Amino acid sequence: MSRKIQLFITAVFMVAAMNAQTFSIEDVTYNITNTVQKQVEVTSYTGTRNSVIISPTVVNTNITYTVTKIAASAFQDKGVQYVYIPSTVTAIADSAFRHTNLKAFTIPSGVRTFGNHIFTTATVPPDTYSFELTYLSTVPPYSFSNVWMFHYPVQNNLTTLIVPEGERQRYVDLSAGNFKEVKEMFTIDGIRYLKTSSSTVEVRGYEGTARNHTIPASVSFEGTSYAVTKIAYFAYVHENLSSLTIPANLTKIENQAFYKNNNLTQVQSMRTSPFVLGDVFDNKQNINLTIPAGTTGSYTSKGWTGFRSITEIFTQGNYNYTVLDRQALTVEITAYSGSETTLSLPETVAYGGRTYTVKKVAANVFKNKNLTQVILNTSLTAIGNHAFYSNPSLNQVIALMPTPFVLGQVFDNKQNI
Repeated sequence: MSRKIQLFITAVFMVAAMNAQTFSIEDVTYNITNTVQKQVEVTSYTGTRNSVIISPTVVNTNITYTVTKIAASAFQDKGVQYVYIPSTVTAIADSAFRHTNLKAFTIPSGVRTFGNHIFTTATVPPDTYSFELTYLSTVPPYSFSNVWMFHYPVQNNLTTLIVPEGERQRYVDLSAGNFKEVKEMFTIDGIRYLKTSSSTVEVRGYEGTARNHTIPASVSFEGTSYAVTKIAYFAYVHENLSSLTIPANLTKIENQAFYKNNNLTQVQSMRTSPFVLGDVFDNKQNINLTIPAGTTGSYTSKGWTGFRSITEIFTQGNYNYTVLDRQALTVEITAYSGSETTLSLPETVAYGGRTYTVKKVAANVFKNKNLTQVILNTSLTAIGNHAFYSNPSLNQVIALMPTPFVLGQVFDNKQNI
């Protein structure tokens, strides 16, 4: 074999080896930086979306890699407005977001290596530009005084910096007045909040571990109570939630707030007058949505569509009800919080100007309730399994239904009844 052929073959193999180091997923190109620790960096974005989510891990040829860096000029000259950076990233290189249309950006707490002019943008009139930068670390970078992320003088007084609780003054000192404003977030029960007024806050992120998550209606901080009214962009991205409860006073959820929660299958909204729902969930087809009784029309008109199912519920007295048929106005008892030992199931229940007929009792509803007597209403057509289990003192059941239904495993002490 001639030397020229050998050199050509070697060059082909070198090119192939170099190409094997890069791969693309959803318009994002990654470069393998460490084959032993299986790490990659983001090197470019070829898409046209204005919002991009970088996952903490990516899979290529059956190998899972951790994303640890945003390479130089990775998003330069792209029209992105929002980019989610995972907590696995530790470095952002020179001009990574140079000449973009970023409106807001969050730097994870693990990022300790920064390049120059990360957010440099073209000169624009001051009244048309504003930028919000959130820095999650309680350890500030070495200095903001040289505006190392920014192109001056445009951004010097047009960027709002948001930092962790108690860090405001330190960042103000480091920035030498280069920011328009420096605000603090506070964290309670794993939820990061930002004050939006003297009485309201918005959720900016989640650091908790609970997968069945309830967003509180209000939160107290330093002696003041704040209503939770908004969920910010990307607030719960990649948090592996299973269920979610939305409080009644929430007025807005920004786009993609709950993206990449593939196990999220249950969402309950407590609002009786829904707000417009944008591009908030990326797996609506797998989510069972629960809403207050009588509000389905309002919810669908505001964009709450495309879910796997929509179920209406309400609470009246000690009972929780699920609407079985919105036209026939029939309901099922799904929970009980009372303490009566002698119980007569309601025949009907009034709620929201409507009167519903109680047709069913769900499984396990009256378990461990210390019941001694139960009267079953005339309209009842079904009782779920174990509905009255673990009531050892239950010795009398009065069934008023004119037509009996098939009884399953409802009582575990029938011999004493």
